[in-house]
Amino acid sequence: MRTILSFLVLWGLCAGVLTAQSDTLKKEKEEIRTLFGPEISHGGYGAVTMGYTQMDGKDAWIVGGRAAWIIDHGFALGVGGYGLTNDIVLDDWYSADERMSLIVGYGGLLLEPIFFAREPVHFCVPVLVGAGGVSTAPRSYWTHDNVWDPEVYHNDVIFVFEPGIEIELNLTRFMRLSAGGSYRLTSPVDLPDMADDILNGPAATFSLKFGKF
Repeated sequence: MRTILSFLVLWGLCAGVLTAQSDTLKKEKEEIRTLFGPEISHGGYGAVTMGYTQMDGKDAWIVGGRAAWIIDHGFALGVGGYGLTNDIVLDDWYSADERMSLIVGYGGLLLEPIFFAREPVHFCVPVLVGAGGVSTAPRSYWTHDNVWDPEVYHNDVIFVFEPGIEIELNLTRFMRLSAGGSYRLTSPVDLPDMADDILNGPAATFSLKFGKF
């Protein structure tokens, strides 16, 4: 009888301890995780981006960059920006000796979910939300010292929304290569004799990223 009572007391004590531990673990799981808690890792990267797209139905090459803060390997928050690098001559503008060229640049907030980041090959979904400018300038306007004068004839401010998807390769612990596509949507372009969706369209890009991932 005494042995049975001792066993019951011991069992009760063990059950109490296990229950307390269970409650503690449950409370820990219910606690809110914070961005700056010890369990969250942080990193960041800078990137150079090049891409191909079309504007006004013509080939367009864009170059830009990104800078982002990486939260727990799974989400990057930062900024990005791009600009048109080649000469796009607009058709049917003025006389043949005064054709106009397109000038485009835009940038803004970068939101980038990253999936399976620890795998050597994974993917991410960058989304750029921002603004930019589009202008037209004389294609061959030169000053007396043979330097192009960037005199702008018309310009407009645009809103830009550009979602994309990229495949990313972990080349080293501090360098990644990504390639993918995006679709650029802008607010209507308000320039004379120009379609309001002249900048809308898909783009193919690749980026080299350097940082702590």
